[in-house]
Amino acid sequence: MIETVAAQIDPSAPWDSKHAAEYDRKTLDSWLADNTNDPMTLKLYRIIVPALSSAEPPEMSLLHFLFYVKSGTSLETLISTTGGAQERRVVGGTHLISERMARDLGEAVRLRSAVRRVAHDADGVTVTYDLGEISADHAVIALPPTLAGRLVYDPSLPSNRDSLT
Repeated sequence: MIETVAAQIDPSAPWDSKHAAEYDRKTLDSWLADNTNDPMTLKLYRIIVPALSSAEPPEMSLLHFLFYVKSGTSLETLISTTGGAQERRVVGGTHLISERMARDLGEAVRLRSAVRRVAHDADGVTVTYDLGEISADHAVIALPPTLAGRLVYDPSLPSNRDSLT
């Protein structure tokens, strides 16, 4: 059923898809509960979704999940470990990439300092975190959309990007 509904989504403009507003108002979790009474199916999705997207089904709009499935060709492709999106793995886990980068960057890395605000203008970017601020020429927001949407942006994000997060 997910594949059938996802087939209706235009990945280049999911917000223009038929029923987009309706799908965006509904969480994936509520849609699953409305469309199955099989506890094993619900349990499976409540395991798969966080593994794929770093968000729980109650935190994700149905439209976002359908867009994600359609963008990945199919749910099977997204979860497959042979010939799918999960085929290529980093030996030891992807966390090793950030750990090695942090080691090389030394004291420039701020741990246990959640970012709250990102402000940018012609002079660069200022990031406000729990223990202060830091300024730079550029910033890369490397968070899943659900978490990136919790940051305060100044100026605000473009409406299409804000809608995604």
